[in-house]
Amino acid sequence: MINKFLVFFFSFLLISFVSIGKENLQLVDKISLVVNGKPVLKSEIELAKKWFGLTDEKEAAKRLIEEILVAEAAEKAGINVSSEELERAIEKLAEANNFSSKEAFLKALESQGVILSQFRSIIKREILGAKFIQIYLRRNLFEGISEGKLENVKIIRIIYLKKDKPDFPDKFKAVYKGLEEKEPFEKLAKEYSDDPLTADKGGLLGEVKKGDLLPALDTEIWKHRVGDIFKVETEEGIYFIKIEKEDKSLAINQPQGKEAQEKLKKEFNLFLKKLKENAIVEYIDEDLK
Repeated sequence: MINKFLVFFFSFLLISFVSIGKENLQLVDKISLVVNGKPVLKSEIELAKKWFGLTDEKEAAKRLIEEILVAEAAEKAGINVSSEELERAIEKLAEANNFSSKEAFLKALESQGVILSQFRSIIKREILGAKFIQIYLRRNLFEGISEGKLENVKIIRIIYLKKDKPDFPDKFKAVYKGLEEKEPFEKLAKEYSDDPLTADKGGLLGEVKKGDLLPALDTEIWKHRVGDIFKVETEEGIYFIKIEKEDKSLAINQPQGKEAQEKLKKEFNLFLKKLKENAIVEYIDEDLK
């Protein structure tokens, strides 16, 4: 179920996307950017212009790069968007745009030249970004300010190793050996993890509840006990996970006032700045710089 935060998030974005059926998009596909090794097509930038309500291609590219980086960071942290969540989000967009069904909405988009796989990708990235803010940034920024029903939570640390990096074999061996020799998990995370956000904090992802993370991680985390250190392999990387604490926590319902939002915005901007500093962006289309 999409929480209130995500519903608000989507409602805000709908304003810029509601008129997509009114214009015929003429898309000529070619690679315009490469973000951390992932190609971005011209058609994706055109779709981003519609999604963000922009007319300037350069600004759309900038926003798309930021969105890709945040979604990538969320996935590195193990945050998950299920296919059910994705389809429910599209259903909400269809309803908000006064379509009789999700299928009719998608058909209308497709008839206007929108590539549906790209449309699903942009929706998925929006959900990942919103969940990252909710799960990681908000919980860390407003720790201890909560109310509501009790939920089972676990506090975890992670070491994430990306398989396609040249130093992956060496890092894997070093982490595996370090854990065997009882080196502190925090020290190994700071030294070897490919997730800069958690690495700086000794691998601390923080408090998670069941269903927050990728299914492969979620299953194993809730099978293990406090003190356990274990490995989970996904298609893109390997996670070493330490269960630091298990507890019951009050459901997150932090302040929504102006001061709280300003704090969250500042925290997010600092995080985004760090992502950009560590990103490798290749501009095939130099006009987008």
